[in-house]
Amino acid sequence: MKPLPKSTDSPPSLQPVSALVVEDNTDQWQFIEFAFKHNSIPITPILATNAKQALRFLERCALTGTNFPRFILLDLYLPKREHGLAFLTELRNKPEPLGLLPVVMLTASDQYEDMAASFEGGINGYIIKPLNPSDWLDCMVDLKQYWSPT
Repeated sequence: MKPLPKSTDSPPSLQPVSALVVEDNTDQWQFIEFAFKHNSIPITPILATNAKQALRFLERCALTGTNFPRFILLDLYLPKREHGLAFLTELRNKPEPLGLLPVVMLTASDQYEDMAASFEGGINGYIIKPLNPSDWLDCMVDLKQYWSPT
């Protein structure tokens, strides 16, 4: 009797977990990536440097059913505020599962208008980017508590 062939597919619970990071600033990306790694966050951050690239990635994930992110970290200013809000609107207008993906705004803006527009657009959380590199670790601890797989 031959043994069953080994499956290359992992059960859904064992598949790697990812987060899509939509960030146009490479320095900020390096801080985010560093903070994920040094906080032992069991999520692989995937970079998209603009809204168009992010939407293509998400649509490919939806078509293939692979590497679908657990959530999105979105920079509001890509490089303009309108770009981040336009991406959010386009995402929320997509059918399931894309339109329902949790989005956490990760931005340098502490302006009430930006926060209000982001929540009106359908975000699930708002994090102000730390000013000091060492504060990124603390920032990601909070993110880990809410969005890491259990």
